[in-house]
Amino acid sequence: MIFKIVRKVKTVLTYFLVYYPIYFFSFLTPRKKNRWVFGAGYNFAENPKYLYLEVLKKNPEIEAYWITKERNVYDELVEKKLPVAYIWSLKGINLLFTAGVYIAYSHLYESIFFWSLGRAKQVNLWHGIALKNVGFSKNIKASYYRLKHPLTKYIYRVFLQHLYRKPNLFLATSDFTVQEFKKSFDLHDKHIVEADYPRCTILHKSGQEIDQHILDFESVKTKILYEKMKAYSKVILYMPTWRDGDSKYLEKTGFNYSEINKLCKQRNLLFIFKLHPKTPLEQLKGVEKYSNLLIVDSKLDFYPLLPFVNLLITDYSSIYFDFMHVKDVYTLFFPFDYETYIKRDRDLAFDYDENINGIRVNTFDELLDSLKTESYKNIDIEKNKVLYEKFWGKPEDKKDLILEIKTLVGLS
Repeated sequence: MIFKIVRKVKTVLTYFLVYYPIYFFSFLTPRKKNRWVFGAGYNFAENPKYLYLEVLKKNPEIEAYWITKERNVYDELVEKKLPVAYIWSLKGINLLFTAGVYIAYSHLYESIFFWSLGRAKQVNLWHGIALKNVGFSKNIKASYYRLKHPLTKYIYRVFLQHLYRKPNLFLATSDFTVQEFKKSFDLHDKHIVEADYPRCTILHKSGQEIDQHILDFESVKTKILYEKMKAYSKVILYMPTWRDGDSKYLEKTGFNYSEINKLCKQRNLLFIFKLHPKTPLEQLKGVEKYSNLLIVDSKLDFYPLLPFVNLLITDYSSIYFDFMHVKDVYTLFFPFDYETYIKRDRDLAFDYDENINGIRVNTFDELLDSLKTESYKNIDIEKNKVLYEKFWGKPEDKKDLILEIKTLVGLS
C-alpha cells in the first residue's frame, strides 16, 4: 500500500515539476514548417514508418526524421542511412522543439513525446480500425473514473492532456470510421482526413517491390523470417489481441501444440505465433521444440510479410481489417473468451458477427477441425465487398495525405 502511495506522489510531482514546465516552454521555441518528426515509440513500424519512407522518396523539400526511444532501432536506421535521432540525444531534443509537424501512430506519449509538442501541428495516423471501443467511447469500469465520472474526470484530465488536446489531423479510412473516431476522440470534421493507412500500401505491391523494400528497409530478423516462410506450401499466422484484464489469456485457448504441429508437418505448413507486445511470451513455453511452429518477435513489423500469409487467425484485432487488402487469403476468427472479453476487457464498438467475414470458432477443437477440413474457405464474397467498402471507403473519397499535411502547415 505504501509503495502505491509513493508511486502516485512521484507521478504527480513529475507532472507538475517536469512535464508541465517543459510543455509551457515548448510553445516558445521556433518551429520549421518543413521539419517533420515521425515516431512509433520503441519500434520502426506502424503507419508513421510507411508515411516517413514515402515522404523521403517523394518530398525532398521536407526534412523528415524518425524519432526513436530504442537505441537498436537508431543503430539500424543509421546503418541504412535514414535520417533518425535518438529521442534523448541533443539532436533528438533539438528536433522535438523545432519540428513543425509531429506524426504519430497513436497518442504522442506512446509514439514520440507529447510534452514538447508546443505550437507544432499534430497528425495522428492511429493504429488500426478497431472492433473495440476506444478513447471516450469506452464503457468499461476501468475507464469510467478517468473519462466519465462527473468529478474525477476533471482530476484525471490533468494527467491525460495527450487525450484532450485535439490532433490537427486524424486519419480515418472511410465515412463509417470517420463517424466512429469522431465519437471516440470528440473530434470534428475539421480534424479528420479520410485516406488510406500508409502501412497498407505495401500490401498492394508486387513481389519484386516487396523484395526490394525488405532488402532496403527491414531488419535482419525480418529477412530471415521471409526466407523461412518461402520454404513452406502455406503460412498460417496467429495474431490475438491484448487483454487488459488477463495477461495469461493464452492458457485458456486450449491449444494442443502437438496436434497443430502434426497437421502442419503433414501438409508442409508453417504456423506462426505473433503476440501483442504486452503479452508475456512464457505462455508459449515449449512451442519452440515443434518443427513447424514458430514464435516471432512481437515487436517485428509483419506488414511486408502479410502478402505471403495464406490464413490469418485472430479474435478482435484490427489486423483483420488490414488483411482485407491481401487477395486470395482467409481469416479464421477464434474469440475463445468472447463473453469475458466484452464484459471485462473491452466493450465492442459494433456487432462482432455482422462485421467479420469468415468462419468463427470458439474452442481449440473447432479451430483444429477447420484447419483440417479447410472450412475457413467458406466465405461470403458479397459480404466481403460490402465490409471492404464500409471500412475502407471509396477511392474517389480519399485524400492525398502528404498534401493534406503540407496544406495544414502552409507549404502547398
